[in-house]
Amino acid sequence: MFSPSASPLRPYLLSLIALCCLSLVSLSAQDTRGTILGTVRDASGAALGGATVVATNTETKISNTATSNESGLFEIPYLVPGTYEISASASGFKKFVQSGITVSIGTRTKVTIDMQVGQVYEEVIVSAT
Repeated sequence: MFSPSASPLRPYLLSLIALCCLSLVSLSAQDTRGTILGTVRDASGAALGGATVVATNTETKISNTATSNESGLFEIPYLVPGTYEISASASGFKKFVQSGITVSIGTRTKVTIDMQVGQVYEEVIVSAT
């Protein structure tokens, strides 16, 4: 009668099973999305924190938003592969728009956003009493 515990192939069989399990874990960890990241700068090249950055998939029209940190850095992860339009806005600056940014599976696409000073408007409210 055959006994698995007494088989001389048992160590090899266990190694093969372990290898198969590790392969499955590795396959499930494959990244199927991409990331857009970069820096937001003002006209002098200084980092611009607090800017709202929006990545919009041009096919699906789905948008994802991030805010640049105090170093001007932003990151928008988990994007479905495709073509994106990036827009950025910040108080006192003109809106920035860049089209045709390609995101592929497992890639990190870098974008540098240079914001230009825009019109600053003052609002005066007068009320009669």
